[in-house]
Amino acid sequence: MSVGNDRQRQQQWGVSPPVSLSKPSAKDIAAAEVMKEVLADEAPEANDEERQLHRTVFELMSRLVSEWGREYAFSAGFEEADCHCQLMAIGSARLGLQDPSSDIDCVVVAGHKVTRDAFFNLFPVKLSEWNDISNLNPVPQAAVPVIKMKCMDVDVDVLFCGLAHPLDGPLLDPSDDNLLCDMDDKSARSINGVRVSDAIKACVPNFDHFLGALRMIRAWARRRGIYSNALGYLGGVSWAILVARVCQLFPNMGPSQLVVRFFRVYSRWNWDPSEGAVILCHSEQRSGDGFQHHKVWCPPPKRTTMDQPTVASASPMAVITPAYPSMNSTFGVTSMTMETLKRELERGASIISTKGVNLSSRASWESLIEPLHFFQFDQGGYKQFLQIEIGGASELSHKSAEGLVNSKLKPLLLRKMPEAVPEDHSKVPYRAWTGAMSIEDPCREYPYCSALFVGLSIPVGMDLRPAVREFMERLGIELATQMPEYKAGGMFDVRVRHVPSASLPDSVRSVTCKRKAADLPDDATNDDATKRVRLT
Repeated sequence: MSVGNDRQRQQQWGVSPPVSLSKPSAKDIAAAEVMKEVLADEAPEANDEERQLHRTVFELMSRLVSEWGREYAFSAGFEEADCHCQLMAIGSARLGLQDPSSDIDCVVVAGHKVTRDAFFNLFPVKLSEWNDISNLNPVPQAAVPVIKMKCMDVDVDVLFCGLAHPLDGPLLDPSDDNLLCDMDDKSARSINGVRVSDAIKACVPNFDHFLGALRMIRAWARRRGIYSNALGYLGGVSWAILVARVCQLFPNMGPSQLVVRFFRVYSRWNWDPSEGAVILCHSEQRSGDGFQHHKVWCPPPKRTTMDQPTVASASPMAVITPAYPSMNSTFGVTSMTMETLKRELERGASIISTKGVNLSSRASWESLIEPLHFFQFDQGGYKQFLQIEIGGASELSHKSAEGLVNSKLKPLLLRKMPEAVPEDHSKVPYRAWTGAMSIEDPCREYPYCSALFVGLSIPVGMDLRPAVREFMERLGIELATQMPEYKAGGMFDVRVRHVPSASLPDSVRSVTCKRKAADLPDDATNDDATKRVRLT
C-alpha cells in the first residue's frame, strides 16, 4: 500500500479504521441512479409544495413558542431573557428526510424560569386559540412529555427542554455538553433529539451518500414491518446510526454500495451487547457537579452460556447514540423481535449482496423492498391473529387511547405471551403489525374505531387467555391513570379477539406494508364466533 493510502487510512471515521477505501465505479454510479429511481416511484420524498407546507407549519409553531415565552414572562413577573423559548427540529426533520406523510418532531428549549408544568398547562391554551390547530393532546405524564396536535393537517409533536440557566437569544450550539449541566432527565432526553441528529451528521464522511443509503434502508424497514420502537423493533434514530456506521467503515463508497455493505455487515454481525455494540464515537462520563445523574451507556460484562441475563444486558443488541450522555437506542428490542430483525437482514443480504446480483436492474431493488404480506397466509403471512380493537367517542379520545394501547402492546402483552415453538418455523411465534388500521366498530357503539394486530404461529390449543387477561387488567390501570377524563366518561373502549385469517375483513386481508391504513376503507369485522375479552 502507498504512503498516501497509509495516511488516509489513519484518518479514520469512528472508533476503528475503515474496512475499505474503494470508490464508486461507473457501474456503481449507474446502480445508485437505478436505486434512486426505484425510491422515487416506491417511497417518494416530499415534493416542493409539501416541503413548503412543513416550513410554514414550523415557522408558525416557532412564532407561537416565542410569543408564549414573552407572555409568560410578563404574566409571571420574570425578565424576558429568563423565559426565552426557541423551537428546534429533531429527528428525521433535522436530518432533512421528509416524505409526503412525514410529521414534524420538534423541541421547545426554554430559559430556566419556564417550568415543565407551566409549559404543559399554559402553552396548549395559546395553541387552542388557533383555527389551524386541531386534535390538541398534551401528554405531560409520558416518559418523554409531549404535546401532540395537527397544524394545517400536519401531525406535530412538541417536546420540552428546560435549561438550568437563561437563554439569551438563539441557542447557537446545541452540541455543547454544558447545556446538560443540572438539567433533569426528561429535558435531557428531549434536547438529545437535536444533539443526536447533529452528532450523526458530524460522524459521517459524506452526508449526501449517507442520506441516499438511509432512504433505501428506511423504505426497506417500513415495507418489511420492522420500523417501530414501540413494538420492539428499531426506530429512525437506530436505523440512522446503523447506516452511519457503515459509512464510516466504507467512507468513499456511494449510496448503492453502502446499502449492499449494510446487509453484508449486519447479516453477519455479532449482536452480543458486550462485544458487538454499534458505536459511532466514544463517549465518556462527565465529572463535576451537575452531571453525575447523566449516565453514559457502558457494555454489560461478558456472559457465558450458563449466565442469566441481567437488567443491564436485558436488550439483545446495542446501537449507541453518539451524543452525551450516550444511550442504547435499541433498549426495547426483545429476543423475539431480535430474531425477526436477523431474519429480515438475512433476507435482504440474500437479495442484494450475493455474488452476481445485477444492481443496475430495478428488479433487484424492488425485490429488496417488496412489502411484507403479513395478513396473506397464502403468501407467507400469518394464519391466526389477536385483534386489539380501540373504539372512541371522539377523534381525540380515540387517537389518545390508540396511541397508549400501541405503546403498551409490547411491554404489557408480547412479553407475557407463553413461550412457544412456532407452528411454521419460517416465522416467529408472535409478531405485531406496525400501526393501527381503521375498521368499523363491530358493536357500532363508537364512531371511531381501529385495530392493532398480532400474528400468531403457535400450536393448536395453546391458551392465550391468561396473558390477554393480564394485559387488559394492566392496560385498564394505565388508561385510567393517564386518561382519567376519557375513562370516567366512557369515551373509549378496548377489546381483544382471537381471529383466524379467514375471518379478517377484506380491507385488512389485502393490506401490505406498502399500503397505509389511512387509505383503506372502513370494513366491518363482525364475527360472533371469535373469542372476546373486554376492558370494563
